[in-house]
Amino acid sequence: MKIKDIKRDVLKSVLFFTLCIVPLSGIGNTNTSWDNKTLSNEEIERIHGLSRIYGYVRYFYPNENLKSLDWFKFLIYSISQIEQSKSDEDYNQILYKLFTPICPQIRINELGNLSLNKMDISQSFYIVENKNESSGIVSNIRHISEFRSFYPSPDSIYKYKINSKLIVGFPIAVSSLPLKSKELTSLISKTNRIKLKLFSKSLLGTLVSGGSELSFIKSYEARLANEIMRYNIVQHFYPFYFEDKLNESWEISFQEYYNKIANCKNLKEYYDHVCNLLSLLKDSHADPNFSVSMGLAATYASSYYPEIETVLHGNKLYVKNVGESNRQKIQAGDIITSINNESVDDVVANKLKYISYSRKETGLKKIFASKLFESYKKDSIITLALVNNRFDNQSVSLTTNLANPYHLDTVFIKHYNDSIFYINLCCINGKYETIKERISEINNNKGIIFDLRGYAQPYALSIIANIIDTTVSLGNLKQPVTYYPDHLRESYISAEKWHIAPFNSNLSDEYAKLYQYQPPVNTKLKGPYVFLMDASSISFTETLLDIVKAYKLGPIIGENSAGCNGDLMFTKLPIASFTMTGWKFINRDNTQHHSVGIIPDKFVTNSSLVDLQLDTAIKYLLK
Repeated sequence: MKIKDIKRDVLKSVLFFTLCIVPLSGIGNTNTSWDNKTLSNEEIERIHGLSRIYGYVRYFYPNENLKSLDWFKFLIYSISQIEQSKSDEDYNQILYKLFTPICPQIRINELGNLSLNKMDISQSFYIVENKNESSGIVSNIRHISEFRSFYPSPDSIYKYKINSKLIVGFPIAVSSLPLKSKELTSLISKTNRIKLKLFSKSLLGTLVSGGSELSFIKSYEARLANEIMRYNIVQHFYPFYFEDKLNESWEISFQEYYNKIANCKNLKEYYDHVCNLLSLLKDSHADPNFSVSMGLAATYASSYYPEIETVLHGNKLYVKNVGESNRQKIQAGDIITSINNESVDDVVANKLKYISYSRKETGLKKIFASKLFESYKKDSIITLALVNNRFDNQSVSLTTNLANPYHLDTVFIKHYNDSIFYINLCCINGKYETIKERISEINNNKGIIFDLRGYAQPYALSIIANIIDTTVSLGNLKQPVTYYPDHLRESYISAEKWHIAPFNSNLSDEYAKLYQYQPPVNTKLKGPYVFLMDASSISFTETLLDIVKAYKLGPIIGENSAGCNGDLMFTKLPIASFTMTGWKFINRDNTQHHSVGIIPDKFVTNSSLVDLQLDTAIKYLLK
């Protein structure tokens, strides 16, 4: 991830939670009057056919007249229309009637019965250029004056299978843009008449009463429409589609998914299905926001946690830290054997089904950082069976009363053996000013250990500027640019390079300002240096580790990093917006980084409560 995107991600999170102003209380027990329906195989096939055409036409047909078309409402309207079809012929005609105003050249035929136009590449033409940006897919119609081999052929009909019986054909490059027709004006008017009510009460009444049932997502057509939008974002734009073998699982899983979504009975059940679907992506950035957004109003589900932190070692779950109110009944080092009468193995296995992770080790870190004891109800009771340090079996109950997962604050800087300094580059409370104030003290050492286990903070760039002798730069990051659907003929452009200049370079202040990090103090941090990493080292941290490895700044000790780097892409949906990796990060030797990560120079895994990685780094510097 690029440094300029760190602040963007923080701002995005602040903005999201600012807009999410209305909490859902007791989410698992509300919204009991949802519409639900069991779909027949025929209905599933027809809905999936609609989904496929929607994705192809929305993102790949050049039509400037669609800016006022609300695609979500269009899909709700389209689902209600195809539900009325009595036969395959009815269905075909309805699809044609729905999409002809949007794409006048569209053809929908039985498999194998679609003829192709001859291409003409001698004239200028128009295409849709899709780029993965932090704000989602940005689609622009471009006027191309000269044909190149990577562009679609103008006015040629491209064929795509939409279900087991039909194919759709239309040009994805046109010599002239379509005019706005009466049929399109009528279609936009019909979809705009669909009213979507967020709350059963007024917004003011909802704020006063502290929550209200959601209205429009009780409609299974609205839920299906929302998931059709999600399906197509991944189908056409997820950069690791083939690496994660989604070409073998995504479409099949999604057809099963329609029935689950149509049968949802509350928001929590809906959210679980979304999480389970996104777990097919081997992407630790992939995560749905438990929200429903309409305009500036949004509703979200609060999560609550008990005062306990755990760590998994081998097949045993240990208590790592515990809040003061629980220390009389549970202590660090106790082994948890079951949670709410379910074995730890079963709990963890079930949790893994509902999160996306690039490596299993990263998924486990994600679970134990926040997901293991997560509850959507405040003051719910979690019962633990555990074995204490006297080997006594006991049962204890904890209450979910915290708004955030329980963690002890990490140490930013520490002195070991009166000769080695430890600096945690992932400490959220750390400050570069502290380094500047103590730099003389730090330099009276036998070496520095830099901890990169977690998500690195921006001040890490200033510190790196104090340990390098030559300018270093961002690695191999590529932005997808898409002209064809279904990941055909994928195109990438290299990301803008950013650099870190040494503290004593004439470019130091210029680069610090340009790439948004604090100018480093004009003194070198004395080495040698050792770097720690594990499966929680993710995204921007992996960018730094890639620099450490490429420029040989010091040995890396620990476990493979997360294997999840590249700019985060946020896709806003009416229900459960989601994030995923949008850009592609590749190792400098052009080998795969995704789901592999940075490989340490010395592999060391930690034990239950002993930091063997840190101990190994200390011994390395003392030898």
